[in-house]
Amino acid sequence: MTETSEKNVFGIDGFVLKIIALITMTVDHVGVMFFPTVLAFRIVGRLSFPIFAFLLAEGSRYTRDPLRRIGMIAALGLVCELVFDLFYGHWYGNILLSLACSAALLYLLRSAKAAALSEDPDYKRSALYFAAFAAGVAGAFCFSYFLGVDYGFCGIMTPVLAGLFDFRGIKAGRTLGDFDCRTTRLFGLTVGLILVSVTNVFPFQAYCLFAVPIIALYNGRQGRLKPKYFFYAYYPGHLLLLSLLQFMIFRPPI
Repeated sequence: MTETSEKNVFGIDGFVLKIIALITMTVDHVGVMFFPTVLAFRIVGRLSFPIFAFLLAEGSRYTRDPLRRIGMIAALGLVCELVFDLFYGHWYGNILLSLACSAALLYLLRSAKAAALSEDPDYKRSALYFAAFAAGVAGAFCFSYFLGVDYGFCGIMTPVLAGLFDFRGIKAGRTLGDFDCRTTRLFGLTVGLILVSVTNVFPFQAYCLFAVPIIALYNGRQGRLKPKYFFYAYYPGHLLLLSLLQFMIFRPPI
């Protein structure tokens, strides 16, 4: 299946998916901060991570400067982590750090596939990228195991599984090309979400699988509106706002 054949006018585009992810994430954080005993907020919030994971895998195909993208996510994650650690008094492991690891692994994997499947294959370069990818997976496991990040090691690998058979823009042979379709990307995402669910201590984590039918409506288009910096800034911005509201509402009387 070609890339253009996967695009259609029906369904929802990437911009709408991002808005859904932001809304459900915000609902989740409102529940954590203001209604910790009401599970409905947390259940709705389970829909956000699968959408972010899928869009990260999609974005690895379309981004013009993958290293800059990885650096931006990682830098923002480190800044947020510093604030969280000062606020909570311990390592938090925010989701941006998880996604930065995923983006780096997706870059290495795609580079390895591109080097091996180009018109003039460079198998040595491909082997180096595959070795770097394997080392990156091991590093991500150690990072998540010893320090801890949102959704753990399986969360880091979920976008990678979604992009495992993504050969768009790479001239793969017919055998590999047959695996390159939206179904295999959704299947990889679903496998990752199942692993996240069974390895997570929260019993309601399995509700994340309800995001798969929503993602299946994706029409393959990025959308006309592309305020990418808004999406990067929204995560720390909305947490700061909610934290200020929490302090104003629950601060002890003087």
